[in-house]
Amino acid sequence: MNLLPALAWLVACGVLVRFALDAEASIERNMLLIGALWLGALVCLAIAVREARTALTAARIVPRQPQPTPTETIAPRAPRQLTPEDYTQVEAVRTALASAGLLDETAVTTQRLLERIETDGAPQQIDTYDVLHALAGLVGGGEISPQNMVFVEDTAPLDEEALTNEIMPVLSILGLAEMGPVVSAKLPSSSNTPFEIVIEVNGQSRRIVAEAFWKNLPGGLLKGLSALGAGFGKAPLAVSYIDQWYVVAAMDDPAMEALNTALPGQIARFDRPD
Repeated sequence: MNLLPALAWLVACGVLVRFALDAEASIERNMLLIGALWLGALVCLAIAVREARTALTAARIVPRQPQPTPTETIAPRAPRQLTPEDYTQVEAVRTALASAGLLDETAVTTQRLLERIETDGAPQQIDTYDVLHALAGLVGGGEISPQNMVFVEDTAPLDEEALTNEIMPVLSILGLAEMGPVVSAKLPSSSNTPFEIVIEVNGQSRRIVAEAFWKNLPGGLLKGLSALGAGFGKAPLAVSYIDQWYVVAAMDDPAMEALNTALPGQIARFDRPD
């Protein structure tokens, strides 16, 4: 409560009366000064009452707590109920891969693949792409190991260790891993630049020219590895691309055609790498 204005007004009135009021002044003048003093006192009283009311009002006001900013809540999409037709589709892909010698049927069940597809978010119609995507997730998590099929990531950084880790599994399905291959490369300092990869297999040095990409598999790498395997009498590579993986297998043309015929859907077909 601020009473300073009232006190100042009262002091001012007192000083005025002290110097203006004397015995020689007329009665009218003294009465006038006394009236002014009373008026000042009333003004001081009014100021004091106003300040007191203001203080009491402020004391009764409860500070309003800040309210959190409302945020829009988006309900999660309800998972789609899987159907017997979904089971049939997944079973068809699993059987086709097993018949082509790419997947051990005992490695993963159709039910487990369905569970993984449901976790990833089942589309309206399940086909080969979704099953291969589920297999890639299970392989990446270390849950299963396919038989003659590898999933090569398309998002690996461009360095010699990552490049070797991408090449060695492919050499394995080509049947060249037991020959003790050694991979070396002089990586370029810029992307979209051709560079040379040297692979020593069984004492023979083979070179692959690929194009460097900072965050993707080098261009032409899989085609070069397929040609390398053919030089040792191995079946050429067949590749299907899904999301961020290359699904890579080694098979001749009749086997690749038979697999594509058995796989449901029109996407994620196997083809020769380019």
